[in-house]
Amino acid sequence: MATTSRIESSRIYIQKFLLYSLMFSFHI
Repeated sequence: MATTSRIESSRIYIQKFLLYSLMFSFHI
């Protein structure tokens, strides 16, 4: 269970990172 939750949190972190990079590229 711990491993699955860790993968879930890392996936959310990656999605946040992609969202921020998208917003950053739009600002340029």
